[in-house]
Amino acid sequence: MTSSGGLESQQSIRPKDMLLSGPAGGVIGAANAAKNLGFQRVITFDMGGTSTDVARLDGRPTYRFSQSVAGMSLLSPCVAIETVAAGGGSICHWKAGALAVGPQSAGADPGPACYGKGGPLTITDVNLLLNRFDVDKAPIPFDIQAAEDCCNELLETITSATKEPITRAELLESLLQLAIESMGTAIRRISVAEGYAPSDHALLAFGGAGPQHACALASHLGMDTVLVPQNAGILSAVGLHQALPESFAERQFLEPIETAQKYLPEWIDSLASDARLALSMRGIDSSECDDPFTLAELRLQG
Repeated sequence: MTSSGGLESQQSIRPKDMLLSGPAGGVIGAANAAKNLGFQRVITFDMGGTSTDVARLDGRPTYRFSQSVAGMSLLSPCVAIETVAAGGGSICHWKAGALAVGPQSAGADPGPACYGKGGPLTITDVNLLLNRFDVDKAPIPFDIQAAEDCCNELLETITSATKEPITRAELLESLLQLAIESMGTAIRRISVAEGYAPSDHALLAFGGAGPQHACALASHLGMDTVLVPQNAGILSAVGLHQALPESFAERQFLEPIETAQKYLPEWIDSLASDARLALSMRGIDSSECDDPFTLAELRLQG
């Protein structure tokens, strides 16, 4: 599975092409779910334990051809995904005179306070204390008192620092709103910043915690349609199962657009032939290939 959401052969794939393969699998699963539900324009919202990944779909994903990973610049096609450190395990704390959610995560061990292993207060604990899920249906026994103790400890820290009273309910709602704000900012980066209104899209929520926060996030962004696919908790795996072999062919043409336009049909046919040839070398019949999808990246002169 590549970061662009396609399948590649074991012999030809390289590690640099796989760095975002997990989130890309989620986007492919989301794209297929949206198509099955009859929705063209969708913003995907994948909230897990450590982070939240968002992307914009218009029938198919949008792409980036360069990205920075761990301080390295990579030239490799990938689904355009924004990630923020807001997940179920994001730690809620008082930092530099203000409430903060993340970017640190409690991870799986010790995990949230309610796991009963000495972990800190997290968004999972906030949801638990706000009665936003049924403890009896949890897959593991939850330690509600441990979550309460961490909440009370944070309340005391804030009261001591500010000398102003804050109720338990106000604290929990504020922490939840901070997480929603962080996720909303990520969605604005792949929509508003690119010239698209979130309200023109449906919000497709998945991941372990996505559906739980979808309505609040949609309301925050002015979106009125929320979709939750049947396999929301494992949609990245579903997307991997549904993904198809894919090949990118690209070429740089340093020409003004007025000059380039008359050559475009010829260039596109040539690139499509290159992509089909790459697939045929992997044993895929070119007659079974979809029509090519063409992208042009332009830059201002100078």
